[in-house]
Amino acid sequence: MLPAPRPYPDEMLSSAVMRCGRHFCLSLKDLARELGVAYVGRLTHFSVQYLPALARWVGVSPHELAWRHTMLPYTTSSCSANSWSAQLELLVSSGSTENAKLRRSVNGAAHKRYCAACLSEDLLNYGESYWHRCHHLPGAWLCKRHCMYLCVTELRTDFVASSWRLLPHEVKGTPVLTAAPNPVVMRLSETSTRALLRSPGPGTHFAPDYFRVLAARRGWCKPGSIVGADWLAQALKDNLPTEYLRGCGLQRNLKMPRWMDASIVAARLLANAANRDSNGAIPLRLWLLEALLRVGTTQGDQQLRRSAPSQQEAGRVVLNVVSPMQASYSERVGNHGSD
Repeated sequence: MLPAPRPYPDEMLSSAVMRCGRHFCLSLKDLARELGVAYVGRLTHFSVQYLPALARWVGVSPHELAWRHTMLPYTTSSCSANSWSAQLELLVSSGSTENAKLRRSVNGAAHKRYCAACLSEDLLNYGESYWHRCHHLPGAWLCKRHCMYLCVTELRTDFVASSWRLLPHEVKGTPVLTAAPNPVVMRLSETSTRALLRSPGPGTHFAPDYFRVLAARRGWCKPGSIVGADWLAQALKDNLPTEYLRGCGLQRNLKMPRWMDASIVAARLLANAANRDSNGAIPLRLWLLEALLRVGTTQGDQQLRRSAPSQQEAGRVVLNVVSPMQASYSERVGNHGSD
């Protein structure tokens, strides 16, 4: 068997497979034969089907390869311990691409992205660039390390035969947004990246009343009531451009009319996630909700507060940018109750 190049830090598994093919001038079919696995004629950007064989080839454990080079940590960032363990074992034992939760969690990342600063550093350090996991988190359009917008390419994350071998330095990308980064996008990028890069183990399991408590403290709903879509729609309009919602995949829902505004559609999806247990929920919706409640502002603040007069005594809550990955449930809610 040929000596395989080890994956770079935070490299996508599909990127490592791609570089192996490039280094040895092998087609995907020949590479599968070299790995000793059945050829799968479709390799997407988030593919995991070669994980067990690739782990043996590069000399690392399947668990390490799954945790360091797939989107599994992000997918399981709000799962219970049992669900986390089951998904990990499914991935390392079979490399199954039929993992519906893994596919659903990255639906908002339709095109390949890269950070221009990371690309320059990779070329300097390794002589080639590669596709980073943290650049393909849905909604996380900022590079956490360099605090700059990512560049989006025309390369889709689903399989395109003519471009599957291309690396970031070989394609042209444009910044996903040109406006100054707002606090919600920065917060979402930070928490999503922390969820991806966390140590092995279950993530943050949000209890059903977590978002209700935060919304009540902001004065955006009455204590004990559900989180409604009205203030969420207003917050989305005031904090995020429409192209952002579309780029995250939050505007699509077949059960809703096509004429409906993107912020209203997204608000209904977020409200649905806010009032349910987080186990199995799509991570983007949870982390975006958390960002809106922590640092989002809306022109409808005063009107929404008047609908919850019992919250006036607490005053306006200033919510610090502290990752919920680093705090217990009581700390995440209770420590933000005063200025």
